[in-house]
Order: sequence, then structure tokens, then C-alpha cells
Amino acid sequence: FLFYNQGPLLSWTQLTTFMQCTPENFESEYLGENKRFLSEGCDVFQDDRPMTMALSVLVIIELLNALNSISEDQSILVMPPWRNVYLIAADTLSLAFHFVILYVPFLADLFQLE
Repeated sequence: FLFYNQGPLLSWTQLTTFMQCTPENFESEYLGENKRFLSEGCDVFQDDRPMTMALSVLVIIELLNALNSISEDQSILVMPPWRNVYLIAADTLSLAFHFVILYVPFLADLFQLE
């Protein structure tokens, strides 16, 4: 949205106040530098792909955080994660479920992902 040349090239202010976008003020206040998005109007803010990416990043971060929680006082570098096979299995199963949610159309629609 901000820097990708094929995207709308919005400013930070436009991106953070997108809920105030209306068909009347889109062209004057919310149209970015890339004029190809003029026909989309305020619908440019309704794309589901950024939400899907954010969900995937959060899932991966939380799975890595779980691996780091093997010990309260030692790093993952000192106490390797394969010492707890149940945690490895749970992380693998969670990641598999995440991929199922992403790629099974019924579940992707249920979670409003694209």
C-alpha cells in the first residue's frame, strides 16, 4: 500500500484514516499517487490479502515464541527445542492446521481470508 509500485502508493495518513473514506472524498483525499486505483474507490481498502499475511506472520511468531518457552531461564540456543517432542508435535500440528485454513476454500471463507 505504501511503497509497492503496483499498489495504490498511499501516504501514512491516508492509510491510518481509511475508515473515513467515502465515495465523495476518495478522489480528493484518499487517491494515492498511482491513479490506476481511481476506479476502485474506497474498495481499495477492502482487500483481504494483507489480513491473510498478518495472520500468517502472527501464527509463525507465536509458534516460535512457544519454542522459546521451553525453559524459563535458558535460551532456545542453550536448550534445544527437540528435547520436548510434544511441543514440536503441537507446533507442527498447529502449522498444518494453519495451512488447512489457508488452502481449504470453505475454511478460508469462514475466516475471511484470501
